[in-house]
Amino acid sequence: MQPEPKPLKLAIDPASIPKLTRLLVLGHRFDRLIRDGAVKDLLEIAKLTGLSKSRVTQIANLTLLSPTLQVEVLHLHAEDAKRDRRFERCLRVVVGAADWNDQARRLRVVVR
Repeated sequence: MQPEPKPLKLAIDPASIPKLTRLLVLGHRFDRLIRDGAVKDLLEIAKLTGLSKSRVTQIANLTLLSPTLQVEVLHLHAEDAKRDRRFERCLRVVVGAADWNDQARRLRVVVR
């Protein structure tokens, strides 16, 4: 009889990753599922996940942020998690701008 393998230790505690960072990654996952044809659209994702269509759209829209802002979101630290909810609301205003320079300007205005 072989001994049971030891459970893998994660290099990072998933709970230490800010929610906003996880949501951005989830938004990219939603995009990939649609592009790969695994699901038809965001409405189907909403039905499968039990989230509202509005919430799924908010999450998917995070992928419309400029690459610079996405990198900032991906590199948030655990201590930034406390302001995640407020920052996510700010990003909803920012993502409404198609121009990345305009996104940066909007972010400066809403974060003040």
